Amino acid sequence: MGPCQGPDGGPTPPTRSKNTQLRLSVFVYTLRVYRIKKNSAIITITMLPCLSEVFPKNTVYYYGFPAGSDSGFYNACPPEIEELVAMRSAVCAGANMKVVVFSSTVEQDVWNFMRDDLGTNLVSREQLIVLPASINTAVLGAQRNEQTKRALAELVPDGALIMAQPYIDQRLEKKYLISPNITTWLNDKNNIEEMVPQHYRVLEFARARNGKNFSTMNADALPYPCVVKISSSSSGNGVIVCANAQELKHAQHQWKDMPNTIIIQKRIETPKEIDIKFAIHQDRSVPFEILGYSDEINKPNGEYLGGIVRCQHSESRLIQNIRATLLTTILPIIQQKGWFGVGGVDVLIDKNGQYYFNDFNCRMTATMAQTMQANQGDIQSQCILVFNGTFLGSLNELKEKISPIATHQSQQQRLNIVALAHDKNEVRLHAGILFDDNRMLKQHITTLQRLGIRSEMFDHLPYGY
Repeated sequence: MGPCQGPDGGPTPPTRSKNTQLRLSVFVYTLRVYRIKKNSAIITITMLPCLSEVFPKNTVYYYGFPAGSDSGFYNACPPEIEELVAMRSAVCAGANMKVVVFSSTVEQDVWNFMRDDLGTNLVSREQLIVLPASINTAVLGAQRNEQTKRALAELVPDGALIMAQPYIDQRLEKKYLISPNITTWLNDKNNIEEMVPQHYRVLEFARARNGKNFSTMNADALPYPCVVKISSSSSGNGVIVCANAQELKHAQHQWKDMPNTIIIQKRIETPKEIDIKFAIHQDRSVPFEILGYSDEINKPNGEYLGGIVRCQHSESRLIQNIRATLLTTILPIIQQKGWFGVGGVDVLIDKNGQYYFNDFNCRMTATMAQTMQANQGDIQSQCILVFNGTFLGSLNELKEKISPIATHQSQQQRLNIVALAHDKNEVRLHAGILFDDNRMLKQHITTLQRLGIRSEMFDHLPYGY
């Protein structure tokens, strides 16, 4: 079965040469829907190409998070990464909506390189809402939050804003398309028992109201190994895997001042973790949609590194069962809360094939942009390894080294760049390696390392994928 094929073995989405590429802001794409019959249930896999298929016209999407501890959320992601994160939606927004981005990722030299040299399908510049250049990587914590809130209040029209993890601030209440309290509640792991039946939840050992209570727990009385989580956090920032009481005591000291709920769970041995992407439309007559899935890659301590997007849609019986549970049991509850949009759920699968719905992210997830690029027909490979990386040197130096292997839909393309930002001595990138098998992946990583691209992913990737 070829890349991006459905379970019916049908043809791949149409390819486009660089000269005939259509921009996302104007392209017309026919949705392909694959239907798999599983007993009496029908599982629908939709090749959803862009966000504007889900959100109403004139929606403003901001793939952003509060910095530090704000609005009941914990985010330790550095500003350098936040800039790249926000830009991801610019490759998959589609027409009739706008995206909020940081100025560093749309500077003219970056924009020209991405759009004109590499042929990346980006929204038009008219669809960008650019945050002030004063919100840069030197602005941190409370100051960063305050400047961002002011900018959103000034730049975004009322009733239009979708923010990945919304600010809870009276000044922004009228800006949101969906109540921020709904999104915040759904993204809080504290509430997962109201969405997921007990059989599909990871066993919970203990729960603390905040870091102070957590720090007083008897570490010697808990089972090990265990996973400690801040209930409202993302990207593995608020996750620590503890093999013994000593490691848990270290976590207690580290998070003793945390205001959020802290949850201690059983660690699933030899797990496979996948992120299943889904869509819930504002129009409730439209069926729930499954957009694709990726294998999640984490460090041994639980920190998230990236993922491997599977561009083909052939599925095992186990994956079909997981999808059916999600579509028939869980997504209806999320819809009833008043939420709509695109999101992802992290699913753990143990060595016996038992699956657990571990974390819900009612927002774009880290590999959503590449999933939608694959659904557009923009990616011509079986898989994409999604990662954040750096290049020590100037943007012009990076151009010379990687343009031959990063030009969209060229015969030589090995690298898919979604977002770039740079200063005088370093270029930061969010990208994906295109590959069909493990041997090819190793070769491409070696090539990128030789060209000067560095990533933690390359050091921690298990080649068993």
